[in-house]
Amino acid sequence: MTAGVEVSNKNMESIVQDHEKRILALEQNYSEVKKELTIVQTSQSEIKGTLIEEGVKQRELINKQREEMENQRKEQRKEQKEQRKEQKELMDQLISHTLGIKKNNNTKVWELLLAVLGGGGFFYAVIDLIAKNL
Repeated sequence: MTAGVEVSNKNMESIVQDHEKRILALEQNYSEVKKELTIVQTSQSEIKGTLIEEGVKQRELINKQREEMENQRKEQRKEQKEQRKEQKELMDQLISHTLGIKKNNNTKVWELLLAVLGGGGFFYAVIDLIAKNL
């Protein structure tokens, strides 16, 4: 029986040593997993910080572009208003000039008519023509 107990003790020692090896391997693996997990968490924190920072920059750029677009629209409206004002002034000048020409033409026609009729030459020519035909 002592031989059976001895084999059993050797067998038991090998089992215990095998368990010890596996426990050591698990502890090493667990330590490596903890290190990797720490690295992943650190990376995630860095990525989160970068994302927040980039988000803030993008928001600033969007706000800046929005302000620039609003300023451009205001400038365009101002220019359009000035153009309308200038067009109205030019139209008023054109209308007053056109009316002035028509007034001048009417005056010139009356002056010519009065000159022709008032000079007596026309009446004399008509009377002379009538007298010759009679």
